[in-house]
Amino acid sequence: MPATTTLVYPKVAPNPTSKADGLGGGLMSEGGEFPTGSMDYIKFQEFSVDYKGGGGISSTGAKTSTTNLNECYLYVPPSVSAAYGANYNPVAFGALGIEAVKNLQSTSKEEIVKSLQDAANAATPEALFGTIASGISGVNNLLGIGGSVSAGAASAVGTGLVFNPYTEQVFEGVSFREHNFSFKLVARNATEALEIKNIIKFFKKGMLPSFDGGPATGAAALPAPAGGAGSTTGARYLKVPNRFNLSFVRTNSVGLPTGVSVSSKSLGDIPGLYRFKPCVLTNVGVGYTPDGQYVSTPDGMIPAITLDLRFAETAMVTKEDIDSDF
Repeated sequence: MPATTTLVYPKVAPNPTSKADGLGGGLMSEGGEFPTGSMDYIKFQEFSVDYKGGGGISSTGAKTSTTNLNECYLYVPPSVSAAYGANYNPVAFGALGIEAVKNLQSTSKEEIVKSLQDAANAATPEALFGTIASGISGVNNLLGIGGSVSAGAASAVGTGLVFNPYTEQVFEGVSFREHNFSFKLVARNATEALEIKNIIKFFKKGMLPSFDGGPATGAAALPAPAGGAGSTTGARYLKVPNRFNLSFVRTNSVGLPTGVSVSSKSLGDIPGLYRFKPCVLTNVGVGYTPDGQYVSTPDGMIPAITLDLRFAETAMVTKEDIDSDF
């Protein structure tokens, strides 16, 4: 199993200004009257999927074999929200269609046939006006006269009534939730500048595919030639990018000034927030001039960067999931 990397921003907790500092006290004063006792993060756990036996299928709810890779912890941004959507489509069944639907669960063939016959008889006016409308439209077309008439239009003008289309809102599924996060990463020293650079690389690499020579068939697959990106053999396939497990976590081991601890022993859940389904990363946006002006350090690092991330869940949220805080 390859070695994994843990990235954290910020590693040092902010400390409220102490009374002794007065108006000139710094936000990072270690002598704060009320030091930060815990910090909340979003944990981004990258993982790979074992595609053998349909491991890439998420719609069945079955568990898949995965391998955890690198992980990143970023502060909880100012804007955090979750949206839930259900998809409905209006469908006009008509008189005959609505009768057919009403008897879908009937076990009696005779009952179904009688119901459809009754519905067909009841639909005679629609059929009559449909014939009239078709005749009018046909004559118009024959004579080259513009105009198109429907059964409903003929009934409305001739009788002052329109046919009930028996329209129903039909449930078609659930939208996959999407999650958007915006961060501003400001380096306070060279160590943090390097950490921020690695964080950006972490998300870029996690979102993108790589070239692959394809699966083995019998004997081991042929290795991709040198410079595989320019070879049809080495670039025959694109390897599907990795996925991410997201979670809100709190660490109570802040440890100024050495930095926070994000070990399994120091992390806890945040029950007031929500849980995530496994996600794919669909967009990474990096801004190198967040304050409207280009700034760099003597060694060429960018001290302030904005990072925008968009994730899409790979499994739908159901009623049962709500009881599990999704």
